[in-house]
Amino acid sequence: MFFVKIFILICFTGILLQDYKSRYVYWFLYPLAGIAAFALQFEKNGIEITLLNSAINLGFITIFLLIAFLYAHFIMKVNFLKEAFGMGDLLFFIFISFAFAPFSFVILLVFSLIFSLAIHFLLKEKQKQHTTIPLAGYMSLFFGTIYLLSFFTNLSVIYAF
Repeated sequence: MFFVKIFILICFTGILLQDYKSRYVYWFLYPLAGIAAFALQFEKNGIEITLLNSAINLGFITIFLLIAFLYAHFIMKVNFLKEAFGMGDLLFFIFISFAFAPFSFVILLVFSLIFSLAIHFLLKEKQKQHTTIPLAGYMSLFFGTIYLLSFFTNLSVIYAF
């Protein structure tokens, strides 16, 4: 599993750097990160629990994205995937849902969004050429840090149901 851990960190780093620099990320990094995250959870929980966790997380993401879509459509009156939310962000949300137990996932997702907002406001002046937020990139930094901490500490609670 050592190589899977290194691999997921490399995927998150690639997503961060590409999203921050150009707002375009190679699409294949998202499923590769998702597969690695699934493998790490599978190692701790087995297949049944990992599939159940992933299904619950995907359900949560579906509800979250539906609310975001409705808000963009009816309140902001903009096209969801063109002006409010990027396709890379959508892919990131889908594939990160394979990473953790539902309780941990919801907590980490909320804190990753808060972290992304804080980082964006701190670095806003340096990103004048872009008007969008590199959400998947900032979230990759957050989740990469969480994984890094879990690799060197006893933070296996993120996989517990």
